[in-house]
Amino acid sequence: MEKVEFDGVSASIIRGGRDYIYTVDLSKRIAETYELCASKPTLIILETDWESNLTPWQAKKVFKRGKDFGGNAKEYLSKVCRFISKIEEGNVVRRRMIAGYSLSGLFAVWTAYNTDMFSAVASISGSLWYEGFVEYASNHSFLANRAYFSVGDRESKTANPIMSDVELRTKEICDKLASYGIKTKFELTEGGHFDNVTARIAKAIDFLTEEI
Repeated sequence: MEKVEFDGVSASIIRGGRDYIYTVDLSKRIAETYELCASKPTLIILETDWESNLTPWQAKKVFKRGKDFGGNAKEYLSKVCRFISKIEEGNVVRRRMIAGYSLSGLFAVWTAYNTDMFSAVASISGSLWYEGFVEYASNHSFLANRAYFSVGDRESKTANPIMSDVELRTKEICDKLASYGIKTKFELTEGGHFDNVTARIAKAIDFLTEEI
């Protein structure tokens, strides 16, 4: 795995095909995930502070032991875009896509409302319960042409009243995008937020890289 740093953005890269998929902090699972992928794209695993840099605006924490959300996604995305230009220089990239799990799933979806750099997006158990996000999505244009969403069928059973809306919110966003003619896929998978993570991420990657 190749390590790269540029303009304050750190990442690990697994070199593969000409489809480039950007994701966030999956390094602990990425080797296993990559083995499960039918396709073998180039994966760029960004490393950052989740609560600070993957959230679109400031919000109060949802866990007692957690910290408040910093809302620095816009600044981080600007750095990521410069990073992309640097590391893709001289390479032939067929398609550029972004995928994320949990808060990084929220970030992945949010990016598609803020840049046209990614042709497709995948959110695996994405934190689409985030305060104000559904309303934000309803009032902004989605700039990618495909989107994949998956949620565990036990995630809505959490005792946390904010996070229990994740399935409802995810479906709402997915249905809205489909109504605009964007190719979407929603999957309700077995288990909770932390179940079958590697297999679910691999499935999302295969959706992104399928021939269209």
